[in-house]
Amino acid sequence: MFEAVPEVKGQGFEAIFRDVFSTGTTFDAKEMPATLKRDGKLIAGYYNTVYQPLKDTAGEITGIIQIVVEVTGQVEARRKVEESQLALQQVNEQLAAANEELYAANEELSAANGQLTRVNADLDNFVYAASHDLKSPILNIEGLLRVLVKKLPPDNPEEPVFGKAVDLMRDAISRFKGTIADLTEIIKIGKADEEITAVAMPEVIRHVLLDMEDSIGEAGAGVTVEVSQCPEIAFSRKNLQSIVYNLVSNAVKYRSPHRHLKLRITCCVDGEYLVLSVADNGLGMDLSGENKIFTMFKRLHNHVEGSGIGLYIVRKIVDNAGGRIEVESQADAGSTFRVYLRR
Repeated sequence: MFEAVPEVKGQGFEAIFRDVFSTGTTFDAKEMPATLKRDGKLIAGYYNTVYQPLKDTAGEITGIIQIVVEVTGQVEARRKVEESQLALQQVNEQLAAANEELYAANEELSAANGQLTRVNADLDNFVYAASHDLKSPILNIEGLLRVLVKKLPPDNPEEPVFGKAVDLMRDAISRFKGTIADLTEIIKIGKADEEITAVAMPEVIRHVLLDMEDSIGEAGAGVTVEVSQCPEIAFSRKNLQSIVYNLVSNAVKYRSPHRHLKLRITCCVDGEYLVLSVADNGLGMDLSGENKIFTMFKRLHNHVEGSGIGLYIVRKIVDNAGGRIEVESQADAGSTFRVYLRR
């Protein structure tokens, strides 16, 4: 054998032959490694091998039969499967660890959400309590101011100065009352007790424009309304009126002093959305502050009276209803707000 296949010398087969020949015990091995020459190259492989002793009639060992079957392909295939299984096991262990971490994170998030819910509830209660508690002293101050004005002698030489101070106090009281009302309105948005009904957009817009008839007239605004094709929408009538009112009032408030205000209100259907659009040719704005305009108490035009809360209310209503709001604007050219509400 070693003359026929000399490359197997030194690979341990000599000891196997000697052992089988001396003991007469068959040697049977599975997947034995061995390096054999193939096409002039030494190639490692695996072999199932049997060494069977040959005996004569007297029981003496006269030789050995060796049977060799190559199983390199099967061994390599099995090892690949084992490696894949090991890799899969490691992945499963990693996933299990990740799931544990995710579960822990969800528990923390749940606890944080619970805490946030309690904080929000406490904040709601605080705003309600504060608005209630502040209304009374503000009304008292307003009443005392009226009494003070009545008691002032008509021939008081300081009447012009006092009159200006009174006007400033009245304005401060009015803004204070408006802020309290706005904060109370914000707390009410998104409450579960809001009544959802079938609301017709044309009807809501008509009512808002009637309520704002005086301010629109004072602004000399030309209003175009194209909403007849809008279907009914399941929505809170109060919230829809608030959206329309805030967008229209902003257009009137932030009109340009250099041209007559033109206001165009349209409504159309876009897939699953009903799209309300309010466009004007007013002051416009730099859209680098787009996120700022939807933030509470943030304003881009401070020379105009306002609380900076109208667009925040609109955004909150729209977000709570699963919609979105988009804005296009150019400074000194006008703005267009589009509100997408799910039908």
